Amino acid sequence: MTAIPEDVASAIAIGNFKAISEQPAMLSNLAFSNLVANTNLSQQNAVANQQAMNEFGITVVAGAVDLIGNVGAQKAHPSTDGTGQPGS
Repeated sequence: MTAIPEDVASAIAIGNFKAISEQPAMLSNLAFSNLVANTNLSQQNAVANQQAMNEFGITVVAGAVDLIGNVGAQKAHPSTDGTGQPGS
């Protein structure tokens, strides 16, 4: 069996150490990225809900204005039925 040259072994050791030492920072970056993405989605959801409520409010106001604007004369009802007796 041949021996691994000293410079190759040293390079492998340094590469392994670098990968192991960077892992906490990579996990921290991943956690921060997830936090930012979740915050962004919750803000988008809040804006969508606010817009839906605004559109609902516009619909309600438009219905009320239409109801008030289209009030016409009510149909006249006689107080008697023509015989002098109160109408039914």
